[in-house]
Amino acid sequence: MRIPRAALALVCAGIVFTLSGCAHSVALMARNGGETGTGTATGFGGSGNVTVVVGGKKYVGKWVNADNGAEAVGFGSFGTPSTTSTAFAAGNGIGIALLHAADGSGMRCKFTWSPWSQAGYGVCEHDTGHLYDMQIN
Repeated sequence: MRIPRAALALVCAGIVFTLSGCAHSVALMARNGGETGTGTATGFGGSGNVTVVVGGKKYVGKWVNADNGAEAVGFGSFGTPSTTSTAFAAGNGIGIALLHAADGSGMRCKFTWSPWSQAGYGVCEHDTGHLYDMQIN
């Protein structure tokens, strides 16, 4: 079976984006009070490192992402089923990041991630109970 060039290019691009290990920006905003934070997340293959600074305090930790399955994308031309092929790419996933500061305080962040858009969102909860909305891009 011959795979169309467009299909092959899309699959290769998806692999490159998934394995690139690029740094992603992380933004946090408190639900009460408007306090903000920024940071970066790095890694690939479903896990990595994250660093954020909120209120002048630096939090570091690890994140993991669990894939929710696969999505099928069909390629080919109409009327000739023999030229149609299917490529599979990872679907959206959910993850968690466990962060801690030098003084022992911590935050737990739960997020949803899309490998297609290379973006995600979630909520972080501080040990004190404060909640922060999170964006990843």
